Amino acid sequence: MAEFEIANVVGMVTYEQEFELSAFAETFEQRSEINSVTYEPAENHWLQTRFAPDDTYVPFYRSGKCSIVGATSPEHFEEMVGRVNTLMRELLEFGYEPIAEIKNIVATAELDSLPPLETIAIGLGLEQTEYEPEQFPALIYRGGDSVLLVFSSGKIVCTELTDPQTDFLSCQGCNGESGATRSLVDLLLRRTTRQIYSVRALYTGCTQPLTGFVQCR
Repeated sequence: MAEFEIANVVGMVTYEQEFELSAFAETFEQRSEINSVTYEPAENHWLQTRFAPDDTYVPFYRSGKCSIVGATSPEHFEEMVGRVNTLMRELLEFGYEPIAEIKNIVATAELDSLPPLETIAIGLGLEQTEYEPEQFPALIYRGGDSVLLVFSSGKIVCTELTDPQTDFLSCQGCNGESGATRSLVDLLLRRTTRQIYSVRALYTGCTQPLTGFVQCR
């Protein structure tokens, strides 16, 4: 059973004051916490930095915000928020707590086999899916809180998640597997078992119970 693995966590930290980016650039150049600093206002309106030790990308904006891009987990994101806030408190001497929000979690999974994407599109419901292979190679499924990209190779990309505890990623309370990730097959089966079974039977003549996305011949 394939399981989702988090590939990227992107978030934003908001401060209650605007930033003087040119001054930040000069200061950041001297800081050991930061591996690289790039500030070219003629080309980009933000200050680009990479924080040690893992080169996490943190751009700063004049509006008083910074993004954290490339965190490998929600926990890594929170760790980076703490590291950035420690530096910013030292420089700006504020007493408030900046607002940190996860804006996007990208997770991926790999399946050994899938039915035709046309079959999956019908099973998931055409009102929630897009599949135009001439324009884009993946089926796009828009759920209530996320978007799934399903490729015929078996690769699945889940994006636009913001809650680390979403059913796509967490399995707390399911068969005692607290902390494990839900499999993609489980996810789709829970939502679409009856629809996909009916469609699969129509396309392949399969009458076996639906236990996974394996084509019957």
